[in-house]
Amino acid sequence: MDEWERLERRWKIVCRVVGVAVGAVVLFLLLMFVARHSGGKAQDQFSIICERMMHEGGRGGER
Repeated sequence: MDEWERLERRWKIVCRVVGVAVGAVVLFLLLMFVARHSGGKAQDQFSIICERMMHEGGRGGER
């Protein structure tokens, strides 16, 4: 394998790693934006039920 082939392979690896990292950061920021602007309210029935069950489970022996 020639030197230029090694360099080309390294650049491809670096580009992929940077691309995945940038994609992960963008996805994280998008999810943070949605979480911040949704007001913390559950949007679908499954989330509402899960939130209710977690809330009731936290009270435990109050009843």
